[in-house]
Amino acid sequence: MRKFAAALALATTALAGPALARDNSWYIGLEAGPNLTQNQLFDVTRPAVGTTAATVINDGIRARHEIGYDVGGNIGYDFGAFRTEFEVAYKDNNLDQFNVEQAVPAIRLANGTLGVPALGSYPLADGNARVLSFMVNGMFDFGGKDRDWGGFIGGGAGIARVQHSHYQFAKFGAEFLNDSDTGFAYQILAGVYKPISDHVDLGLKYRFFTVPTVDTFTTNGLATETRYRSHSLLLTLTYNFFEPAPPPPPPPPPPPPPPPAPAPLP
Repeated sequence: MRKFAAALALATTALAGPALARDNSWYIGLEAGPNLTQNQLFDVTRPAVGTTAATVINDGIRARHEIGYDVGGNIGYDFGAFRTEFEVAYKDNNLDQFNVEQAVPAIRLANGTLGVPALGSYPLADGNARVLSFMVNGMFDFGGKDRDWGGFIGGGAGIARVQHSHYQFAKFGAEFLNDSDTGFAYQILAGVYKPISDHVDLGLKYRFFTVPTVDTFTTNGLATETRYRSHSLLLTLTYNFFEPAPPPPPPPPPPPPPPPAPAPLP
């Protein structure tokens, strides 16, 4: 019975060791995948003229984007049920079309002249929405032990540079907006992963990313304001390192006591 108990204790320790292998360890990761940018609605400010005050045309221009890409990397520390990381990411989406939805002030048209764009759609529009972000994330971890599936949910905050690159009403036309702004950003993260070796995890991550306010100027000096929001589905590859050594096995059980001496004969 003692030998069975000792064997059971050794087996339990052997199984528990890998379950703690990624806790209290550093990790570094790469991620990439498609990015869907939500429509951008631009408020355009009509400047003051004489005694007429400046006015803001809300939601004057809508920008629609094609599916683009999101790539990034991170380095972090896993405390066990919670981990924190620093992340750098870059997103790029081509423009699909513009919709002029309100009468906006004169801006640079595709032919290079200043004029008021007609209301309606501009399917030949061109340009890129580009974002470079630096984020600090925190996530709650569950599962992922003993080569089993794991998951996480969390979020992050930081700064992002949003660039409205070469926005124009027609490809190869004149740009009416080519400016960038840097500001506060936040994101929501969730995903699943599976350890594929003692140090490597492969996973899938969802990212909802927001820059609440993006202030830029048109090429003829009009102030614009919008926000940036996007959704990304990312394939992730993570390498864990500096993991603590597993605890040593318990000492063997003491030998059983010798059998009692036989009673002396009368």
